Amino acid sequence: MWTSDKGNRFGLGPYLIADDKLFILSDDGTMTIAKPDINSYVQIDQIKLFDGQDAWAPIAIADGYMILRDSKHMFCLNISK
Repeated sequence: MWTSDKGNRFGLGPYLIADDKLFILSDDGTMTIAKPDINSYVQIDQIKLFDGQDAWAPIAIADGYMILRDSKHMFCLNISK
C-alpha cells in the first residue's frame, strides 16, 4: 500500500491500468501516469489535459485512443504515439 503527502492527491479517480502504466485522472482534469509498483509510487508523467469539472467517469482505451470525460465534455486522445 502506498501513502502520499498532500501534494499527491487524486480525488475520486478514475484509475486505469494499461500498457504497464497506471493512468489517474484527477477531478480537475490532470492526468497522472505512474508505474505500477508494489514498493513505492513511481510517477512517469503528469499533464493538465483540460479544465475538468467532476472528472469521475471511467477511462476507456481502444485501438490507441483514450476516451475520457468530465461532467460537461468528452475527449478522445491519440495515445498510440
